[in-house]
Amino acid sequence: MSTETKLELVFESLQTLARLSIQMLFEARKKIKLLMDIEKIENCVGQHGGQDSVVELLKSFGVLSKPKLSGGKTDACEATPKHGVDLTFTLESEIAGASSYPESALALVNACFYGVATSEFTPYFSELPLGQTFGLAKDALFKRLASPSGTNESSRRFRWNEPHRRLMLVSNEGDLLELCSIQFVPIP
Repeated sequence: MSTETKLELVFESLQTLARLSIQMLFEARKKIKLLMDIEKIENCVGQHGGQDSVVELLKSFGVLSKPKLSGGKTDACEATPKHGVDLTFTLESEIAGASSYPESALALVNACFYGVATSEFTPYFSELPLGQTFGLAKDALFKRLASPSGTNESSRRFRWNEPHRRLMLVSNEGDLLELCSIQFVPIP
């Protein structure tokens, strides 16, 4: 067997091990009932930070105050590193066609889920939109969701557009899903 063939087998084995490890962690997280309700998160994307559902979502992540802008910025991030989630709120005046928000409201425009540990975040082990799971191979992802609306192969980003939101998925160098983002798309 050639060295190249051996390396390919090792690489395939590592991919399989990574997928199994993520699945095992997901199952363990389920058993200890630390799952977030993905529908709850999805339904909050596009709502403003003063709405009860968003306040409850923030509380579920341990964030007890409403998002606030600082230093002339138009975005506020509520990072919840121990949950593997980063929530981005944007000032209503910066959202195209956002006439339904109260003046100066901050709307939840992005919920980002980390599938791998980073220097800042632990992995998110709960449900993902449309039944996706971290560690899923890109090819399997495309079979489940059909062809993406947009791709950037160099950054391994794939986008699916829906009428009111965008699903952005990012794969690692081994083509395994490692980051998921739900983004609000205002309806003009």
